[in-house]
Amino acid sequence: DLPVGVYVKAVVDGSAAAQAGIKSGDVIVKLDGSTVVTNTELREALSYYRSGETIEVVVKTRDSGYEEQTFQVTLSSAADAGIE
Repeated sequence: DLPVGVYVKAVVDGSAAAQAGIKSGDVIVKLDGSTVVTNTELREALSYYRSGETIEVVVKTRDSGYEEQTFQVTLSSAADAGIE
């Protein structure tokens, strides 16, 4: 079963998400301590940050059988972390 959160359909090469190690098939469950369940919630949360800020993203990774991993993501753009 897929964990509850925002499923990462694709990661743009060279994006902040890719540089942090987030991959297609992962599931984002928290952004800077706040739970995210929908894509809208994720985009809303990202809108509060500026380019160059580093945020903590908790992801359940497909490669680890959906165990939680925490990534530090330095945003290249507040509106687009490179996650689709």
